[in-house]
Formats: sequence, structure tokens, C-alpha cells
Amino acid sequence: MWKKLFITLFLLILPTVAFARVGTGIGISFPIGTGGGGEETVRDGSSYAAFTDGVLMQELIVEVKNGKYVVTFEVTNLTDSPYTVTHKTGQNYELAILGEKGNILQKWSQDIAYTEAIQDEVYPAKETVVHRGSFDVKKEKTLAGTPTYISAQIADTKNIVIAKIPTKTRTKYNNNSGIRGSIVITNGNGDW
Repeated sequence: MWKKLFITLFLLILPTVAFARVGTGIGISFPIGTGGGGEETVRDGSSYAAFTDGVLMQELIVEVKNGKYVVTFEVTNLTDSPYTVTHKTGQNYELAILGEKGNILQKWSQDIAYTEAIQDEVYPAKETVVHRGSFDVKKEKTLAGTPTYISAQIADTKNIVIAKIPTKTRTKYNNNSGIRGSIVITNGNGDW
């Protein structure tokens, strides 16, 4: 019974499908604007860079928020045992704004006083230590160059992670209330 019904439906639909291309058609599309003016969206940007030497994973995230370059420097010990870095002072890390050629324009620590004592910083096994800092974007004009990159470094080590300073992204939408559209004329066989 079901087999006969299926075959009957198939035979009824087949001619319809076969002849679906016969005929002509006209399509008109006119998207109409809602008004003049426009809209502009400005989003703060972010950038990311990472480096690993097989022991430590160093990740640098730079974001532009509220007129500041907000810097997050994450150091993850990839090993199964604690990793110790001996520092000459109380400073554990350094952040810097770099120019186009990698020259230092401003150090994050330049206005910070650190103890003059040797100290050990321990990175626990399989854990992440997060360091944070920020730079005021308004001070860019006082720098001797164009800020292009931000670097991060564990103090008293040689490895440096560098990320490009993010730029603000702009999305601009403008609708001039015009009528835009197209007319499509076809004979049903795909010919225009």
C-alpha cells in the first residue's frame, strides 16, 4: 500500500519538477532607507602575543580601555616543578611602550621605586602568575616617537614578549534615504 502511494506521488511530482523551468519571471527588489544621517561605532581594540621557551609560557594582552593601554602579562610554568627567578631588586617584571623601530619610549616602572635587595620569585608548577599595568594614552603626545608596540619582560631575564598596540576599530554606516534595487527578467531557463 505504502509503496503504491509513494510511486503515485512520485509520478505526480515528476512532471511538475520537469516543467518548473518553463515560463517567464520578473523580480523587483527595492530596499528603501529609513532616513538620512548615519551611525558610527567606535570599539576599543586589543592585541595578543605569546612566547615559550619550553619552561615558561609568557602571554601579553594589550587592550585600549577608557583612555589607557591596559596590559596583562601572564606567566605560566609549564613544568612539574617550581621555577625560580632571582631578581636584583623588588621589581618582578617590566612593561614598556616601544616606537616603530623598537626603541623604548616609556617604561612602566620609571616612576616606581623598588627595594634594592635580592629576592626570589617562584612560579609554582603548572600555575599562572598574572602581572598587570597600564599606560595613559593621553601621554602619547609627550613621548619622543610614535607608540607602536608594548613589551613585557620578567625582570632579570632575557626573553621579551612584544605586542602591537591595538587601534580603535570604526564602523561607519551611512544611509542617504535613496532607493536602491534591481530588476531581474528571465524566461525561466536561466537566460536573461
